[in-house]
Amino acid sequence: YRNGEMLVMSDRVVPSWDGRRARLELRGLQQEDAGVYTCVAENAVGTTQCSAELRVLQTTDPSDADLQPPVFLQGLLPELTVVEGQPVELETRLQGSTPMEVVWVKDGVEVPDCEDFRHVDYGDGRYGL
Repeated sequence: YRNGEMLVMSDRVVPSWDGRRARLELRGLQQEDAGVYTCVAENAVGTTQCSAELRVLQTTDPSDADLQPPVFLQGLLPELTVVEGQPVELETRLQGSTPMEVVWVKDGVEVPDCEDFRHVDYGDGRYGL
């Protein structure tokens, strides 16, 4: 889905599924491709979804032509249960031009990089909290 509407598949909009991972490839990215993309997974016992906003940068400088906006390759788990007092790490994978600014937010408030909440950039597209 893009902006709540079912995507129309074409030679530019190519979904794939390898039995474990769903992927959506947008070829020849254009300004009108910007929006909120949602992946919905469903089986006999339930449904879940994950969304990410795609922003398309317009380039006028030929040196900017190779820039890529951030894209989630792996989103956060939709639900996580942890025993109180135990440590937990949230991890996501992103693809896009660097440097990339990753901000963690809980209930609309930015989570600071501090002793209790450590921001981690693994250098390979993975980011953790």
